[in-house]
Amino acid sequence: MPLPTPSKNENESDFRKKSKSLFEKADEEYQASMCEEESSADYKYRNPKTGEVFTYTRRGLYKKDGVVLVYKGKT
Repeated sequence: MPLPTPSKNENESDFRKKSKSLFEKADEEYQASMCEEESSADYKYRNPKTGEVFTYTRRGLYKKDGVVLVYKGKT
């Protein structure tokens, strides 16, 4: 991201406000991209009784038909 520069007829206060808002927007976009990357991860779980495999977007404790699913890793 290039550094902002003041325009010819822009006072220092306005320039600082503009710069701050640009950096805040860039930070929000970065955080959103990180959240999106984390949420796109898929986690595999297997039912030990039936052998069925289920995919979830979050790690956690999952049950199917009263049976706790076993974590098998990321897909």
